[in-house]
Amino acid sequence: MLQLTTINEKSVGLRKMKHSEKKFINSQEKMIKAMIKLLHESDFLSISVQALCLTAKINRTTFYAHYDNLYELLEDTKNYLINSFLEQYKEKQSENKKADYIENEYLLPYLHFIKENNFLYRAFEKLSLNYDQDYFFNSLVKNISLPLAEKKDISIDEKEIRYITKFYVSGIAGIVHEWSKNNFQENEEYICDLILKLKK
Repeated sequence: MLQLTTINEKSVGLRKMKHSEKKFINSQEKMIKAMIKLLHESDFLSISVQALCLTAKINRTTFYAHYDNLYELLEDTKNYLINSFLEQYKEKQSENKKADYIENEYLLPYLHFIKENNFLYRAFEKLSLNYDQDYFFNSLVKNISLPLAEKKDISIDEKEIRYITKFYVSGIAGIVHEWSKNNFQENEEYICDLILKLKK
């Protein structure tokens, strides 16, 4: 089960908070958690601002103080979940000096994350939005790939690391897309083994 981080500007990611008052942050956390709950229950396009506000127990004025529309909240919800995952990824990395993120100890948590949050993955897919986007890729390079290269004393520059990371991320994303089309019927261990076979 993904351990959710506390809401802050970093955990949300791309969008800058308009101000940092505790009440403002608490309202945003309520809205993100309400969006997660509603996406579990229904399709994104059927979610209204009114339903979101009722679930989050806030008023419409509070919603529009944060967002212009539900698509912006959906984007922040995605960034929030990704950052929660990356925080756990970094913790695991610090515990394992021989870590390589194309190994089962990292792939399995990632695949669990995708399957557990398939409601969000499907929402972005249905709306023809990019689930991973450059934000996830850049976070992976900065927080995982570069530290791993430094830890292993690998003498390649950041440009090369970005190309290599993009190669692996694009391949894994393609497999996950097919997995999604197959309604996640295969278990995470099967998909993990498939990716590791392709890596060899």
